[in-house]
Amino acid sequence: MSPVFGSRSGRESSCGRSSSPISASNGTAPSRGRRKPAPARKAAPGGQSPSSKNHYYLFHTYWTPTRAEGSVRQPRGKVPHDPTGPDPAPDTGRWRRRGRARPVPLTHGSISMKRLAFSIAASIAAVALTASAADAATYINYGPVGSDGGFSITFGNTGITDPAINDVFDFQMPSGRADFVVTSTMSGGSQNITWSSIAFNGTEFDSGSVGWNEFSFLNGVTVTKDQLQRLVLTGVGGGNASYSGVITFMPTAAVPEPASWALLIVGFGGAGAILRRTSRSRTVLPAAA
Repeated sequence: MSPVFGSRSGRESSCGRSSSPISASNGTAPSRGRRKPAPARKAAPGGQSPSSKNHYYLFHTYWTPTRAEGSVRQPRGKVPHDPTGPDPAPDTGRWRRRGRARPVPLTHGSISMKRLAFSIAASIAAVALTASAADAATYINYGPVGSDGGFSITFGNTGITDPAINDVFDFQMPSGRADFVVTSTMSGGSQNITWSSIAFNGTEFDSGSVGWNEFSFLNGVTVTKDQLQRLVLTGVGGGNASYSGVITFMPTAAVPEPASWALLIVGFGGAGAILRRTSRSRTVLPAAA
């Protein structure tokens, strides 16, 4: 009995390809019906297609039947059988898998690469030095920079199984003022955290609680440009502990330097002289007859 191609498992396991299609009449390989392979496309200089540079590709795979000698001819205008559906009547046709690709631009979450590059200079470049378990997940999410130069950043740690918590964040920001809020909530199986200390550059946070929600905050902290800032969180948790925090930054207005003040004074003096000269010239004009 000649082997039959057409079962779903056969197509999936062999990816729809057969080294030698079998005829239904005598079980021998046909001498006709093979298509010539498509010529290979020439690669661009450097061995890479120009359209594939800096892109990910999403592939859409579909299946088309190819007719071998002795198989049933597929009438025109009818949709071929879907290989993922119920098995059709046995035939000796082969299935060929084809794919199409479309480029997808690179992005970083909801922030474009240009905006991300612009905000890196004004956001956390944090390294979490945790003493928690290896399965703990420390996260940092960057917010977009506003028209006034302000921005916000969320951070935290989830899935903390080690009772001892000692997280350290080192980062840099522009000159300005920053507000900090850290919260921990016991809900959904998460264990609350008892903080022994939360400090930014040595300044301790104030704390409070509302029900099961505990929060610590520090407002109006002065931040100096190009100086290392450090946030240290120390506490005790248990089970599946987690916390989250928000940093809100607002830049301070630039104070003019003495040289800038001198230029402003000279500018105001020149404007005053022009106004006086214009007023004096108006007083000496003869009256109209």
